[in-house]
Amino acid sequence: MNAERSRGDELVDYLLGSGANDGKAANDLLKECFRGYPVEKLIPLLRSNDSEVVKAGAFIVGELAAKARPLMPEIMRLLGHRERWVKCDMLEAVLLAATAQEGAVIARAVELVNDPDREVATKAFEFLASAEHDHLTAAVPDITDPGLAANLSWMLRSEGAADVGEIESRIEGQDALTRWIGTVAASREYFRNPKPLNRAAESRDEELRSFAADQRKWHEQERLRQQRRRERARRQAAES
Repeated sequence: MNAERSRGDELVDYLLGSGANDGKAANDLLKECFRGYPVEKLIPLLRSNDSEVVKAGAFIVGELAAKARPLMPEIMRLLGHRERWVKCDMLEAVLLAATAQEGAVIARAVELVNDPDREVATKAFEFLASAEHDHLTAAVPDITDPGLAANLSWMLRSEGAADVGEIESRIEGQDALTRWIGTVAASREYFRNPKPLNRAAESRDEELRSFAADQRKWHEQERLRQQRRRERARRQAAES
């Protein structure tokens, strides 16, 4: 274990020095974290003044899934970083590592739907489409944008028993945020009723249409994966 920790320390030092753009080193450090290297030792990367170093650290944190949980204070801080891909990696980290007890962190992630960078905002809407119901519920009290809080509260109240007509009405609404939250709601309802998301995929709003089409594609791929898992389980049961 000491040797593994030593290797991790060497990689952190290398990335802090001249190796921030070395993708292999970042991947090697990620492997060390999965082997037991303490994730808290990534903090110097995440606090660096060099954006390239922070991006290397953020990439690792975004790939750690639940192992990144001890870094939640750093993740929350980096949701406000100036670099696009740092924020995107932190959204992934919140999705995979946060619990319902971290409502304030989840709220900061949700609020990135208002980010002026459309890449970040779209990633935040993807986060909304995938996040657990109880995680989003925990975030609502900490959301500072009243319009966003109201839209999110509507989505959560209606989930599982949604009025298709109301979702479609929101998708066609005048307010951009309402349209996008309506489309997120349609995505979350897709397996119960695909009609609203199919409607969104025909929107006049080009960005919204693309987002809806991507969500539909992901859901259909997931449906196929689930079908293959069931078929594999049936075969294994028949062979046993």
